[in-house]
Amino acid sequence: MYLVIDVTTENPRLILRQDKKVVARHSWSGISDLAEKLLSEIDKFLLANKIKLADIKKFRAKTNPRFMMTSNIVKTTVDILNWR
Repeated sequence: MYLVIDVTTENPRLILRQDKKVVARHSWSGISDLAEKLLSEIDKFLLANKIKLADIKKFRAKTNPRFMMTSNIVKTTVDILNWR
């Protein structure tokens, strides 16, 4: 199972996948305050789907060069979460 953090649009999305199948999705508005909301949104998403952080084998980032700062935040977050 892996979690994709998608910031290719102005509404960030979390996509939970099992192999190639989408298990759950979550999005919210506001790419401008992503640094403040990202971890809490991931936590809410996992709780709502009754999944523990340890169940996620890999985190992935899907970014857009148009949102450079946001892309960097997501890439750093993914690196840290994958390092655990």
